[in-house]
Amino acid sequence: MSVILIDDDTFKIYQSLNWVDGDGHGDGISTNLIQSGSLENIFPSISNETRKRGGIDYRKIFIQNQTIYPFDLVAWLISNTPAMNDSIEIVGAGSKSLCGSYVELSGSVIINGVMILSEFDTDFTKEVGIGEKVFNSYYDTAYFAAEVKEVYPTYILLTQTYAGTQGMCKIAVAPAKMARFSSPITLQTGVNLGTILPLGSSRDYSGLWLKRTILSGGSYYMGNSFILGFDELVPSSSSLSSSSSSRSSSSISSSSSSSHSSSSRSSSSSSRSSSSSSSSTLPITGYLLSSDGSLSGKIYKHQNFSSVILDSFSGIGGNPIAWDSNNLLSGASDARIIKYVGFSGVFDSQFWIPGLASCGLAWDGTNVLDADTNYSNKIFKFVGFSDTISNSFNSPGTVGYVNGIGWDGINVLVSNLGSDKIYKQNGFSASILDSFSSPSNNPVGITWDGTNLISMDSTTNKIYKHNGFSSTITDSFSSPSSIPMGLTWMGL
Repeated sequence: MSVILIDDDTFKIYQSLNWVDGDGHGDGISTNLIQSGSLENIFPSISNETRKRGGIDYRKIFIQNQTIYPFDLVAWLISNTPAMNDSIEIVGAGSKSLCGSYVELSGSVIINGVMILSEFDTDFTKEVGIGEKVFNSYYDTAYFAAEVKEVYPTYILLTQTYAGTQGMCKIAVAPAKMARFSSPITLQTGVNLGTILPLGSSRDYSGLWLKRTILSGGSYYMGNSFILGFDELVPSSSSLSSSSSSRSSSSISSSSSSSHSSSSRSSSSSSRSSSSSSSSTLPITGYLLSSDGSLSGKIYKHQNFSSVILDSFSGIGGNPIAWDSNNLLSGASDARIIKYVGFSGVFDSQFWIPGLASCGLAWDGTNVLDADTNYSNKIFKFVGFSDTISNSFNSPGTVGYVNGIGWDGINVLVSNLGSDKIYKQNGFSASILDSFSSPSNNPVGITWDGTNLISMDSTTNKIYKHNGFSSTITDSFSSPSSIPMGLTWMGL
């Protein structure tokens, strides 16, 4: 049995659509609220027959955000005190998975090694959870299902290279019974539930599978219980002395009281000066900043153009990045552009962009430029740091494969991993002035140091300095990132 004690002002817990025992249990979120404090609202009481012969039960629940703030949540077992031979395990869940049957995800994808790329019409963060398994449903069986390590709106990272058929296909999430369940007992080892967006957003909830294992011949089940904790992951920073971070925690409990604490979030937006450049003569002396696209979200500050790391912090997004003359900007994987205070993990402000996620970010001296190739295949210009769009144009190269943009003081620069080319646009327009083949076949982040193009490639895991805007490489070094993603230049 289980009892939920939840602060409904922060989270509400819902049953899955198919709340029945058997292989069909699961699917998406229902409107059936799990009532706080009621018995047997997750698992039923264990009958004497089940106690004797043993058994395994699965339940899928959804945690919905009730606030105006996003949360980066994990779940873990604060307490697990079932009767003898009874255990509880958990794993993340998307909106598609069923207990004992596979379900195809929306749209088509490309499987490439450890990466699965969306073909425009799938938001993976809604449909699949970390720890679940997926496979090529067009050519393969669930035998080839590979475990999901990280999930982003437009791509999935697997724990190992996919062993089945790669290339363009449809994929399915394998039965939940095949997922990697665990019993984490600390926040640090907990199950990552990803970012839950504010109430009313398309991703204002996240799923969780629970597995109860009952070994045969156990003792009588009187008062067995478990307590699930939910807490927010807050990025650490070496520059937090002038700001306090906020956390929110809650718990699912049985047969005992639970506490809930939350602190209100505050964000300060200060007026900062920005210099607008009308030519490509920005100072060459400065710092290269690079970002890691993995869950670590690491953002690195290099000593000029070199592999020497002067500073780093774990960001909320850690994908494409830009420097606005005073502060770091980052595109989070949940369609947010985040501004930090200077180069630090201290949150300043944010706004939401169209589409699923930012695929490239730049600053033109006055305004944010953002590439949204998975939703509209456009590059947008916003008014300053705001969600107001002032202009846009269609991205160059293969549709849906822009993975980095920059600004040389006059023109937009674009990298496209479909055509393996780097483009120079005519100002902020779809007209192409120049282009050349990238150093390898997976160009991602690009930036401009005032004189030369700097590019990054995820295949070679290298950062390259070009001779001006050309294919000639004058210098290079290995990226510090496990998944190279974003670049920007922090001029002095």
